[in-house]
Amino acid sequence: MTDNNKQDEIDIAAGKSTRRSLLRLGAVAVPAVVTLRPAWAKKSDHGGAMASLAMCQIPIPHNVNKKGEPCAPDEGFAPPRGGYYLAEELKEDGPYSPISRVDSKDQLKAHLKYIESLRPGDAGFSCYASIQYRSRQG
Repeated sequence: MTDNNKQDEIDIAAGKSTRRSLLRLGAVAVPAVVTLRPAWAKKSDHGGAMASLAMCQIPIPHNVNKKGEPCAPDEGFAPPRGGYYLAEELKEDGPYSPISRVDSKDQLKAHLKYIESLRPGDAGFSCYASIQYRSRQG
């Protein structure tokens, strides 16, 4: 690390913004934006980010009881075939049905209760949240 870099870090830590430190921050941020952008610009039949969100997965990693709560492997309802649902399957107006991944409507209801109980940080939460957001947008 050069003396200029060290001084820039000291200035930033002290709350001082030098022109050099701001330019360096910009130089770091631009490649990050360029790197993330192509994932959102992905082309498909459905178009861009909407297709990515429609194909996101919501895993059901373990058995759940009728209330949608995790339970012992020998109790409740097993995960769906494949272990997950696609967002497209769970949309009310979607062209695909989640019933093909389960053995009964009760199993599907239990899985939906589990999905509705997901919280930030849980696997599948951001996918589920995207479905909720899109359904409110109309």
